[in-house]
Amino acid sequence: MKWRRGVRLLLLAAALVMAATDLPLARSAVQSPAGTPVTIELLVTPDLLSAAYRIAAAARAASPGSNRRFVVAETTPSGAAAAVRSAMLSVALVSTAEVARPEDSGGEAAGGRRVLCRVPVAIGVPAVGPRPPLGLAQALALVRGEPAAGLDLGLGPGKYELMTRDSFVGAAAAGQLRPGQIAAVRLEDLSATVAALAVDGVLPEPGTANNGGYPLSVTVSVFWAGNTLPAARRLWAALTRSELAYAADFVRWLEGPEARTALLGVGELVSLSAVGDVMLDRGVGRWIERSGPDYPFDATRGLLANADIAVCNLESPLGTGGRQIADKAIWFRARPESGLGLVRAGIDLVCLANNHTLDYGREGLMECLDHLNRLGLTYFGAGRDLSEARAPAVVTCRGVKVAFLGYSEFADMYWSVRDRFTFEATGDRPGVAPLRQPYQALHPAAVAAANPHLADDIAAARAVADVVVVSVHWGVEYTNEPSSFQRLAAQFILDAGADLILGHHPHAVQGLLPAGGGLAAFSLGNFVFDQPWPQTQESMVLQVQLSSRGVFRWDLAPVQISACQPRAVSGWPEGDALRAKIIGLSWNLYLP
Repeated sequence: MKWRRGVRLLLLAAALVMAATDLPLARSAVQSPAGTPVTIELLVTPDLLSAAYRIAAAARAASPGSNRRFVVAETTPSGAAAAVRSAMLSVALVSTAEVARPEDSGGEAAGGRRVLCRVPVAIGVPAVGPRPPLGLAQALALVRGEPAAGLDLGLGPGKYELMTRDSFVGAAAAGQLRPGQIAAVRLEDLSATVAALAVDGVLPEPGTANNGGYPLSVTVSVFWAGNTLPAARRLWAALTRSELAYAADFVRWLEGPEARTALLGVGELVSLSAVGDVMLDRGVGRWIERSGPDYPFDATRGLLANADIAVCNLESPLGTGGRQIADKAIWFRARPESGLGLVRAGIDLVCLANNHTLDYGREGLMECLDHLNRLGLTYFGAGRDLSEARAPAVVTCRGVKVAFLGYSEFADMYWSVRDRFTFEATGDRPGVAPLRQPYQALHPAAVAAANPHLADDIAAARAVADVVVVSVHWGVEYTNEPSSFQRLAAQFILDAGADLILGHHPHAVQGLLPAGGGLAAFSLGNFVFDQPWPQTQESMVLQVQLSSRGVFRWDLAPVQISACQPRAVSGWPEGDALRAKIIGLSWNLYLP
């Protein structure tokens, strides 16, 4: 019968319309139909407010020139469904109050909502300090504001201060976190200053949130007219309210990767391993002659090779030519084949801004650059002229661009009054990029005035990269305390926009200081060296996770040098004592 066929067609049309407004179809950008500007209201629970602004910014960036506009307002879990039923252009994001491993999975509709994803709840502590692992029961107790049995943050079991997220994050931003403080935070709060504790052996990060490996999270769901209206009203709205299509398109985009990154507050992570001075001459060179170029790195190969990016300060140029500069007393030059050990150890980049790069003159530097190019090792901090020495080396990994700059405090030093040879590059002379120490009273303005090129270089690197790393040869040899100039220069460099400072030259480890949203490692110590004194044989591998917004997490692996070979140490006494020493030096820098 014709009327039955008509009913079937009408029902089919209704099903198609409802499917078109409700099914999660993946898209890479918010579609932008031309016409009158359309304002989408994004309603969120208070804990998602900062994420909502990121989502709105990402949605605009995903569709430049779009006629869509976004406004953000707060809602409550109970009011979200009612709010979007009467407003076709309102979309609500609501997080659950329950914190545990949820049974829901993204995209499953339930109770008038659609689950978008799980957002990890991290247990945050000061990054400078102990990071004991937690069991799920301990973590849940902390989230509920209850005592966590057996928790020791270095002051003794049970001696800690449980803070609210807002107060903890505010103290971190102000550089006022203290030992023993702890709070439940989100991924977006983790930084050089705030570290997360592992729960059931798993650290919170985008990867463990995606695969459900991290056991502590809240569920974020989306409410809009397409999944809250009854079927008949939804069909009528789809036929008569054209703005429903705009909301449907935005909801589809919310289920894609760009929105997920904005919601979590952090995207893909890139691992960086950084070490200090690598010297392949003298006593190390004799070991290489006997055991081959891999010898210096055999015991720490995994720490470097397993990182996405590994960087060191190359303290000895590679080559056979050139001539020793006058009266320097200590000259380093390693055989070119020694560079194979760097490559096979997993080193990707070397900093050449130091006080040994030109030990054999400009001819020696030029030969070293040629050897590094043949080995496929990227260098920075030195070059054929000042422009090349100051140019950033940019490495891209998983979409994150990391720029490296290098400078030496000793670029203008000379060793002979007969031949005032300096290492500093000029417009037409090979050399290293300088970091100048002002001779007048030390204060930040004086450091900035003496080094305007640093701010320019960091800004230029920031224009082509997401993360800026500055490697600096500075400080006083054989001391565990950074000099006043190091501290002021670090402040200047971080204020200028750098995310991470890698220091070297003192031949001894120094503390790490989270400040200004970045991290300054004042001295990573020796890594491959032949100096026999206990202080010069203490070392570390700085392990940093970077996202497009900068430092997400950092840690250190204590290293002890023996027979010119660094090896990772753990447990008591070697590993624990060295870690405690470095953390203690760091607290001394961090606490006023």
